[in-house]
Amino acid sequence: MRDESMTFSEQEGLRLSLIKFVDLDELVDKIKDYDESLLEYYRTNSVSFSGGITVNFESDEKELCFKHLAGRIYKTRNAIVHRKESEKTKYTPFRDDQKLVKEVPLIRFVAEQIIFSTSQLA
Repeated sequence: MRDESMTFSEQEGLRLSLIKFVDLDELVDKIKDYDESLLEYYRTNSVSFSGGITVNFESDEKELCFKHLAGRIYKTRNAIVHRKESEKTKYTPFRDDQKLVKEVPLIRFVAEQIIFSTSQLA
């Protein structure tokens, strides 16, 4: 989206949405309840098929954590959605399944927090 004073990127929009709607402590608790080893996995492993970077949820630098989280989610999403295009980073079924399986809980818990934060009773 172009404006006279600002250029907006999807990844930046995701980062701002994460800051507004995701509680990192609650996200960490959800991940721990699901599989505590995933926190170490996200801290030490990038997403090989997407180029998504590591995320250290235990860092005191919350802004950096949100930036890395947005990058990881955005790049993983793009690798799946745009996989037929000629980009180098793309998801390949069967070959990348085990890597994708580890990303699903992270994306699920983030999505749940955003949905619960923005939902209203009719």
